[in-house]
Amino acid sequence: MRIVAFGLALLVSPAVATSEDVSLTPSERVVLEAGAFVRGSHDADLRYGLALCEQSVGLRGRAICRDPAVSELFAAEAPARRIWLRAYAIDRTEVTRESYARCVRAGVCAPARVSDGDPRLGAPNHPVTGVTWRDAKVFCEHAGGRLPSEAEWERAARGPDGRRFPWGNLWNDRLANHGGPEGAAALDGYRHLAPVGRFPSGASPYGILDAAGNVWEWTADRYDSSAYASDANVDPRHDASGGERSIRGGSWRSTAESLRVTTRRPAAEGAYAPDLGFRCAYDVNP
Repeated sequence: MRIVAFGLALLVSPAVATSEDVSLTPSERVVLEAGAFVRGSHDADLRYGLALCEQSVGLRGRAICRDPAVSELFAAEAPARRIWLRAYAIDRTEVTRESYARCVRAGVCAPARVSDGDPRLGAPNHPVTGVTWRDAKVFCEHAGGRLPSEAEWERAARGPDGRRFPWGNLWNDRLANHGGPEGAAALDGYRHLAPVGRFPSGASPYGILDAAGNVWEWTADRYDSSAYASDANVDPRHDASGGERSIRGGSWRSTAESLRVTTRRPAAEGAYAPDLGFRCAYDVNP
């Protein structure tokens, strides 16, 4: 079972190379020094996520959220372990349509599969959506970086203290662009995408913005439901080619439990959606 919905995507023609020489303007980057953090969920965190799921879904919440396929997704977040990572940098915000368009005009990136100018999804300061894993990878490489590993993404979103959301341990429906029951959009102010950085009070301890909600984010890693139980404790990576990729962070269509920093979901490399984007990471010289 896959509880990430993909749809509303518009097919477009491949990118056409141009002679325009446009250098990318990197978004503001946050440098994280080498160090350790708590990755994954404790039992209490999983119980909290399950309770949020049941509350969000409504009358059928218990049956849906305790379905074996959903339980498997929760189990993929465990156990909680301390993981050490080398130093790296990561974008403070999700990559915007404006930044991605420069890569398209340079003849490097394929156009996003969402129409320009769509007020719901296509404003220049919206996060770019309608891009596949490979599209995101090409952009980050052109920008001098790469997609973050799952561990890098989670550390940046979570901070060093094992919190459940970028802002702390308790759900707050006004600190992220999210979906859910009728009226949820009125709480966060957006029915579809929000411009990047519109929820500064929901930043992570490192100042990372929109790590919860707005768009799901591609990571470099192949999805492995057992990775959190079997990974090495030092700089784990699963970036070999093939298979589904891990996406993180939830989106404007997601309910509260999916916005936890430990939520992991699989998506096919060729998938694209109006609520799936990315941010880039960068190697840092020692």
